[in-house]
Amino acid sequence: EEARGTAVGASGPPWPDFRPMAPEPMPLRRALAWGLAASVVLGFIFALRAGVVLGPLVALVLWRGLADRLLLSVAGAILVVVAPAVYVVRNLTLDDPGGFDTAYATARIWGHWPAVAAVTLLGFVLIRTLRRPRPRPGSPAAPTGKLNHGSGTAEVTEPAFAAPAPQRES
Repeated sequence: EEARGTAVGASGPPWPDFRPMAPEPMPLRRALAWGLAASVVLGFIFALRAGVVLGPLVALVLWRGLADRLLLSVAGAILVVVAPAVYVVRNLTLDDPGGFDTAYATARIWGHWPAVAAVTLLGFVLIRTLRRPRPRPGSPAAPTGKLNHGSGTAEVTEPAFAAPAPQRES
């Protein structure tokens, strides 16, 4: 099956490969060091109590080498299912003082924490994606951006992000 936008005989799509990747597991000590750093940063961004929980989770993700696809799936499930469910359950269990609740935000903060976890996972995957090695400009694997659209098809004039095709002797 050919990828969309590739010409017959081209060995790859004319755009970078941003498929989720599964990194190698990190040694435990190094993962713990990154988790400690993440605790400080995430504690500053969200709250100290969030950093205390999220730092060890970052270390676990690095140590086990969890795939980006898994992290994206978990973040999506949290944002689509868990956070709304927490808000619904919390709102059903609260007393309504007639719309004059001065503690409205703090009474409903429990729905905030799953969203913080999901945003952290999405940021984690974003950082991994941006740190992925890319070909240097001018290298054979660098994108050329040259597409021939004159014939009505997206015919690639030079394969981008692809190794040169092997030459056959006749």
